[in-house]
Amino acid sequence: MLTGADLAVWALVAGLPVLAVALWRGRPPWPRALSLTALTFYLAALIGLAFGGIPIDRSLLDDLGRFQGLGRFNLMPFWFVDNLIRDPSWKVLLLVIGNVALFAPLGYLLPVLWNRYQRLRAVAVAGFLTSLTIELTQLGISSLLSHSYRLFELDDLILNTAGAVLGWALWRALRAPRAVAVGPTT
Repeated sequence: MLTGADLAVWALVAGLPVLAVALWRGRPPWPRALSLTALTFYLAALIGLAFGGIPIDRSLLDDLGRFQGLGRFNLMPFWFVDNLIRDPSWKVLLLVIGNVALFAPLGYLLPVLWNRYQRLRAVAVAGFLTSLTIELTQLGISSLLSHSYRLFELDDLILNTAGAVLGWALWRALRAPRAVAVGPTT
C-alpha cells in the first residue's frame, strides 16, 4: 500500500533539488528560493494527504470489496453544516477546519511567488481548480481500482477554495502597508 509517509519522502526528494538549483543559479534571491521550496514541499505533502493510502496490491483490493459505478458522490453543497448540526463532534469539526487549513498555504504562497496571483479571483480560481483536480483524480483512481477509494465531495471544493482565499487574505494582511499618522495628533 502506498502511504502518506511514502509520499512525504517524495516531498523531500522533490523539494531539496528545487532549493539547490535555485541557490546554485544565484537566482532567485533567498526569500523567493525559500518560498519556491516551501511550495514544493507543500504540494508534495498535499499530494501525500490526498492520495495516501492508495492500495496498490491486488490482494488488498480484493479485501476491500467491489462497488458498482465510478465511485461515491456528495454533490449537495454545505452538507458539512448538516453534519455539524446532526453530529457536533470534534471529528466533524476537524474535517471542516482541516479542509480549509489544507489550502491556506496555497493561497498564501501563490501571490508571494507570482504577481498574477495577487488578485483574490486568481487565487480563488487556482484553489478551486487544484481541489477539483484532486477530487476528479480520486474519483478516477476509484474507477481504475474498481472500488470506492475516496468520496467526491462538493463540500471539499467549497472548503478548499475558502482555505485558499483565507491564505490570500493572510498574505494581503501581512503585506498591506500600515497607515501612518501624519502631523500632530490631538
